[in-house]
Formats: sequence, C-alpha cells, structure tokens
Amino acid sequence: MLPARPDLPAATAFLAVAALALATLALERSARADAPAPTARPGWPHARLEVLTGAGKRSFAIDVADTPDRQELGLMDIRMLPAGLGMLFPVEPMRRMQMWMKNTYIPLDMLFIDDKGRISCVREHTTPLSLAIVDCPQPSRLVLEIAGGEARRLGIRAGDKVAYPADRP
Repeated sequence: MLPARPDLPAATAFLAVAALALATLALERSARADAPAPTARPGWPHARLEVLTGAGKRSFAIDVADTPDRQELGLMDIRMLPAGLGMLFPVEPMRRMQMWMKNTYIPLDMLFIDDKGRISCVREHTTPLSLAIVDCPQPSRLVLEIAGGEARRLGIRAGDKVAYPADRP
C-alpha cells in the first residue's frame, strides 16, 4: 500500500495502487506458467501429449509408466486426477493390452493407441476398484488414462491422432 501524500490527488494514488496490483497479478501468473505441471506420481518421467480431435488439439501433462513396476502401480491409490493430467503406458512389444482398476479409486477413460498414433478404442468411465478386464481388440503401442468423462467432454474419439511427445507431428 502506498503512503498517503497530501500533494498527490486521490485519483492518482488510486491509479498507482491499481497499476501495482495489476503488475503483481501479471508476475504471479507468469511464475505459475513457468512452474512444472502438476503430477499424479512425483518422481516419475513426465511429458506432454496432444490428441488431435475434430474440435482441435487437446493437451495433457502426463506421467509415463515406463517400467513394469510403474505399469503395475499406475494410478492405484490416487484419489483425484484433475482435467488435463493423465498417465501413459508405453507397450513394447505392441500387443493387445488388458488393464484393470484394482485399487484405483477414481473412474478413468482409457485411450488405446496403435503404432500409427491413432486411437483405436476409447473405454469411458471404467469402474473404480474393479478387477474386470478393460481392453481393446486391436493391438496397442500406448494406453493413455485420463479422468473419467474427459474423453466425451473433450470430444476425443476412436480415429483421433495422438502426438507423443507433443512436439512430434
């Protein structure tokens, strides 16, 4: 807050305070834009992934389950997955993937992605804590898990193209 000065009209003082507040807000937003993306699994590899839908690009900050142990753990015990976050399961060699929801407390949408970067199957709103198999009949190179309902909300469908990493055409 600026000290009151008798030689400064009230309107000028108000404008100075408003300008200072706007500058502080802009600096705060800039600092947040440079901050690392939130993550479900701190310490895991992170990347950006884009889904190219008929309605435009949809970008996700993802954790990468790049080892068998990480793939087994996945999103187990996670209680919240905000919009824009996800977990990616690379599949090597490419094969028919079978997932489950053991110890997973939130519904997920699972996107099964082929070796050409196309979504071959979308499984929406998987059932939390279920041991039922969630799969796609086509072989997958990647499986992306996002919050339940996000695929429909964002217009993500089978046939959409996935860019991973996000800067790959």
